[in-house]
Amino acid sequence: MPQNNLPPELVAALIANLGHAQPPKERKKTSFSKKLVIINGLWAAFMTVAALVYAWFAKDTSIFSYMFPSVYGEFTVCAAAYVMKAMKENTEGGLTYDMAMRDTTTTDFVPPPDPAPPPKAKPKTKPKKAEESEESA
Repeated sequence: MPQNNLPPELVAALIANLGHAQPPKERKKTSFSKKLVIINGLWAAFMTVAALVYAWFAKDTSIFSYMFPSVYGEFTVCAAAYVMKAMKENTEGGLTYDMAMRDTTTTDFVPPPDPAPPPKAKPKTKPKKAEESEESA
């Protein structure tokens, strides 16, 4: 039987906590749009390595003239769309921002007040004709 060099208090605490391990923390679910950006970035990196390997073995660098603009053009559009989406969500008036700033101590939600309506335009008056002004005089 193996020798136990642990203090008896620690052994008792370990035995008492057997089967009572804390459950693993739940991971926050990654959004679909973030997954798209990550996968697209990995694809661009893979295509870069593949183009470099091809250019090395085939001794042909013409692949760079069409591979990089197409792959990184796609990645740029994907990343820009994700940034625009995140800006709209996380600014005032966006869904995520409003939910985060909501007072969670009360059960009723009071939306922010509407902005002031634009000032009303004055009705246009038609200029009087010269004949009408002479008749009234």
